[in-house]
Formats: sequence, C-alpha cells, structure tokens
Amino acid sequence: MFYDYDDWDGNELELNEDLLSKPQGLLDLLFEKIGIAEKPSMSIFYFRRRGSFDISETEWKIEIFQRKLISQKDSQISVFNDEKIIPIENYLLPEEEEEFTKELVNDYIDEVELISQDDYNLFVFHYLYKDVIGGTKDIEFIFDGVQDIEITPTYGFDDGLVTTFGLSKDMKKEIEDDIFIKEIFKSITHHIFSDNTKIENIDDMLAKAGITVLNDTIYKGFLDDIQRQESINLFDLMHNISLLKYESSENYGNILFCSRDIDLENKLFLSEPITLKEYSSAKAIRKLLEISGGNVSLLCDGESIFGIGKRDVKQYLPLKSFIVEFKGQGEWDVINYNNKGVMSVTYKIPSLPKTAVKEPEFAKHFEETFQSLEYQNVWNFIELAKNQPHGTIVVVTTDAENQAKRLCKQSFLINKTNKIHDSIVKGITAIDGAVLLDETGGCYAIGVILDGVANDKIGTISRGSRYNSALRYLNYCKEKDIPCLIVIVSEDKYIDIKTVHDILEN
Repeated sequence: MFYDYDDWDGNELELNEDLLSKPQGLLDLLFEKIGIAEKPSMSIFYFRRRGSFDISETEWKIEIFQRKLISQKDSQISVFNDEKIIPIENYLLPEEEEEFTKELVNDYIDEVELISQDDYNLFVFHYLYKDVIGGTKDIEFIFDGVQDIEITPTYGFDDGLVTTFGLSKDMKKEIEDDIFIKEIFKSITHHIFSDNTKIENIDDMLAKAGITVLNDTIYKGFLDDIQRQESINLFDLMHNISLLKYESSENYGNILFCSRDIDLENKLFLSEPITLKEYSSAKAIRKLLEISGGNVSLLCDGESIFGIGKRDVKQYLPLKSFIVEFKGQGEWDVINYNNKGVMSVTYKIPSLPKTAVKEPEFAKHFEETFQSLEYQNVWNFIELAKNQPHGTIVVVTTDAENQAKRLCKQSFLINKTNKIHDSIVKGITAIDGAVLLDETGGCYAIGVILDGVANDKIGTISRGSRYNSALRYLNYCKEKDIPCLIVIVSEDKYIDIKTVHDILEN
C-alpha cells in the first residue's frame, strides 16, 4: 500500500531574468577583480521533489517530478521547463548530495543543449536566494486504517535551486595548470554568496586564496625543496614591506627566494643575514631593496636575507625558486622559477598577473559601448597617456560636451579639438583630474574632478581614489543612460578599461 504526497510547502517558483541577474552580476564582478576576461555562462536549475511511503516495506520512494532551467549565455536568456520524472534510487545521504546535484545538472544540460559539456566545464555557485521557499517536511503522518503512523522522512535532496556557471575548455585548462586560478575556483565553489555579499566579502575571499597560494603552496614547497622547516606568514611580511618607503621613495626592488648555492653571475654574501622572523627586520630589508631592481635581487633562503645577486633575467631559476617583485606602495607580484607571473597583489588583494591592455581588447570594449569601430583617434590618445609616469584617467562619452558644461566648476574647459600635440598630451594628463573626450577623440575638458553616484556594490578600499571615482562616475552615466568608457592609467603603465556595462544594478 502506497501513500503519495507532494511535499512542496509554498507556491511554485517562477524563474525569470531578475532571479538570475544578481548571481550573474556578482560572478561578473568577481571575474573582473580576478582579471579573467571570459564571461561566465550562468544557469539556475530548479527542482521539485515528491515521495511515497510503502507501509509494507516501510521505506520511501522519492522522485524529482519537475525541473526548470534559466540560463544566460552570451547575454541571451533562455528558459526551459520539464516535467520528466527522475526516480531517486535508495536513500540519498547528505554526503552524496553534491555528487547527485552535479549528475542531475549535467543530465539537464545535455538534454536542453544550452551548454554543451564538450565545450564547457561546470562549477556549482552557492547562492542563497531571498524568500525562496522549498524543502521537505520534518514528519509525515499516514493513517493505515487503524491509527496514524508517524514517518520521519529519510535524508534526501531538498527542493530548491542549484546555481551553476560554465567556462570554456580553454579556461578549464588554465584552471588545471595555474595554482592561483585553481585556488580561486576552489574558493568560489566553497563560498556561500547572497544578496548581502559585498565587495569586502569578495576581497576577503581573494585575500585568503592568495595567502594559501603563497604561504602553503609556493613558500612551503620551496622550504621543503631546500630542506628547511621553519616558516612565517610570508604574505603578510611582503605586504608590510611593500608599504614601507625609504627616504620618501616607493619600493621597486625584488627578492629572489633560492638556495645559498644558486649559480648566479655575481653574488655578495652578508656577514650577518637578516632574519625574516623579527618584526624589526622589515625596515632593514626595505633599505636593502633600494640596491635591487631589474636583474639584481636580494637573495633569501626562506629564513633570512643572506645576500645580493645578479642573474640573467632570461634564464630559468632552479625548480621551486620564486621571486617577489615590488611594484610601488602596496603592490607586488609573485613570479615563479620560469619567469611566469603567478599573481599580482594590490593592498593584500590578489589577482591574475597584470598585462598591458592591447588594441584589440580596447576595440572590443569601444564597439560594445559606442556601437562603432572608429576608435583609432581615442586609442592614439590613450597610447600617449600610458606614458604618463604618475597615471591618469581618460573619460570617453558621447555626452562629452554636456558633461564638460555640467562639470565646469571642477575642471578646465577647452575649445573642442581633435588634434593635440604629443607633448601637450603629456602635460594635460600630468595634472590631477580626468581628460574628457567624445567618441571621435575630441577633447572638451582637462583636470576634471569626477562626481558620481555611490553604490555599495562598486568600488573597493584596496584601490585608490582615482579608480573608485571612475566607477562612481560610470554609475552616474549608467543611471542617466549615457554611453561611457573610462581608461584608468596606473603608475606602472598598465590600464584598466571600465564601461557602463561593468556596473552592477542596484
């Protein structure tokens, strides 16, 4: 004898674009902060469960009786409904749920053919949706003709939502081959996101991943290789040293972690090595770093700075050796033994190693923002602005003339011109404030102090006022429906490209 019940205790959930937008926005932001150019393909899978109880066998028969999917791929939203019944064999214990979820999701993707498993690698993205009702009842009572029988449901797969994202095969290979990306994705799949997730939460997650990569993987592996045991919190020490100035100058030196018998062109040994363990050592190490730079490094055996050496920057270092290269106050890179960047750290927040933006990437952002490929005049201006030693901001908008008038009290207006001599570009990008261009490269104002609209989902304390003011201004343009692209040139000649498409909805 069987008793059926539908254990859903709320209204049926309607999948729509609004439900998908917040996790998609968070993931886009996370990818941007890490430095991953590829856009993730987000999907939400919705399952409803029901069960029947066999009194004679005293066991549950459980099945999935409804499935729905909403997916976003290449900005296209697709929704799929399915009434196919999927029996759940035996009891589903809690430790089996994750594997069951993956199998169910994989089956779903194959069936609707929105994201091919042959082309994509799947990850579960744990997102808590506000006010979504689902789950099983704690106790069921079934009347057997004489009395009510109390039945405690078995462990099982709850009704609810599973959020996933897919990445291309190329990205999958990078994850497998890159220890930093691998750790980041491990963090993503174990972290719980929600509507309350803030920039600071994401920064904390990235910082923990960076600490794990440097301290527990690279540094520990190096110590094991040279048979040294004691270790310190190297990540924090490198951060603290990066903050120190020497006679008002910022740090651009480097430290090579290697064995004492490393083969270099030239080596000097300190009579009294400087231990890494003592807090007071940071200042001494910072002073010595003034000697280093380029192919000259401080030499560290993992426990102390023991010397200074000159190396051939093209040669591979011994396996497990690595370099910490300082890029200015609060910024440093980790480089492995074969001269490949592992991660870049900015005020304790790690990302993929920075690379200079190339023209094709700029053209892509320009076309997305202005629906035009006539970008050359603007790009030529940016190529010159990149040589500005102290960094600058270039704002490009179709509303440049009106914006110049609106911001006239906090800028220097000029008569529109499309021809500015190279030496003049160097001068106008040297002063504080942004340069305001239209999409044809016409310049309307210089020294512009940008205003904007605050949003707790944009900006980060780990970046400077130049970066955060640019994002606030983009948020203003997004609210006013003004096409806008901003190029933020850093002091190390790398550039960030931000557009209104990078700003999350409030």
